[in-house]
Amino acid sequence: MRNSNLVLIERVVREMQIRNYSERTVQCYSKDLSKLMNHFDIPGEQITISQFKDYLHRRITMGKVSTSVVNQSISAFKILQTDILGRVWEAIKIKRPRRVMKLPVVLSLQEVEALISATLNLTDFRWLSDIVRRQTLCRSFSAKVRLWPTEADINWSTCKI
Repeated sequence: MRNSNLVLIERVVREMQIRNYSERTVQCYSKDLSKLMNHFDIPGEQITISQFKDYLHRRITMGKVSTSVVNQSISAFKILQTDILGRVWEAIKIKRPRRVMKLPVVLSLQEVEALISATLNLTDFRWLSDIVRRQTLCRSFSAKVRLWPTEADINWSTCKI
């Protein structure tokens, strides 16, 4: 790595420490910036936006990195560009990737009934009666259910759906 790149990374680390970034974040950002600079083997201040986007694209397609890692790379590059090199970020403005949306796990009717009936065996909450525990669990499940069953479908006295 070039000496000028080491100086840039040291300046980024110092800036992040002044801002009280966690040690782990400082390590991740500096490691990512050194990977970026080693990838192109040119001084860090000469890396263009186009080159940085190509670098990100390569890491996403070849390295299969997560959106969190891509966001870390963008944030590290932003600190370098704005705080160290004094460039205006609005002119650079790199779009961040969309977050992966995971579908929630939906329990079957039998699984919900099994969870509710299992509350009778709980010993951690001895101060609560069985009925209170079951009602609390029933309410928490009914609050999360979207379309079916509705509140009217739940028999609160027996906690059955």
